[in-house]
Amino acid sequence: MPPISGTIITFNEEDHIEACIASLRRVCDEVLVVDQQSSDGTADIARRCGARVVEVESTGYVEIIREMSVGLTTHDWVMVLDSDEIVLPRLGRRLRQVAETGEANVVRIPRRNIILGREMEHGQWWPNAKRRFFHKDHIDIRVEMHGGFHAAPGATEIMLPMDRECCLWHFSYHDIADLVWKSQRYTTVQAWQRSRSGRRPGPRRWFTVAARQAWKEFVKGRAWKDGPAGIATSTI
Repeated sequence: MPPISGTIITFNEEDHIEACIASLRRVCDEVLVVDQQSSDGTADIARRCGARVVEVESTGYVEIIREMSVGLTTHDWVMVLDSDEIVLPRLGRRLRQVAETGEANVVRIPRRNIILGREMEHGQWWPNAKRRFFHKDHIDIRVEMHGGFHAAPGATEIMLPMDRECCLWHFSYHDIADLVWKSQRYTTVQAWQRSRSGRRPGPRRWFTVAARQAWKEFVKGRAWKDGPAGIATSTI
């Protein structure tokens, strides 16, 4: 069986990191935590849970550190998790099978999102598939915000079926304050990236993009069916 590395990026995640590591240890031969100098007990808890911890300075957003974390892993097959995500056991067994058989180099995994205490079923939130399992020789990591993971040219990619028992669990936006704070941070970084690239959209452009996104999520994606959580995430 090819060995697998799991990697998690953290900052002040002492409430979540133990469950995240425990879910990875069922799948991975190595768990690497890249911690952005947390001021709580995140790093110590991770070490007690058997993870290898590397501490780095924060870059303001996660993509640059994700690229770094993949480079720090020991094995060729890598599973990437956020600290507020969990790998379900059936998913772990399926990913092991992919690594053993070599049926794909990159796997897109459905993700169940729990936002403001409610599981989301509409809009962008289900299946919300992410490329989180891959062979390092076949992945392209883009370091701009939300750049994400992409299959490299020539890679074989599969999308797992939309099975709610064979997916990632994602627990995000625990309250409205958390949602607003993260949204503001994302938009600040995106504005900085656009200014550096020479793109300076004015207020009209921002309004058009926001209105289009709200229509796509709230109306076309029927986010309103997810109640207050769906309304909040489609309009904030």
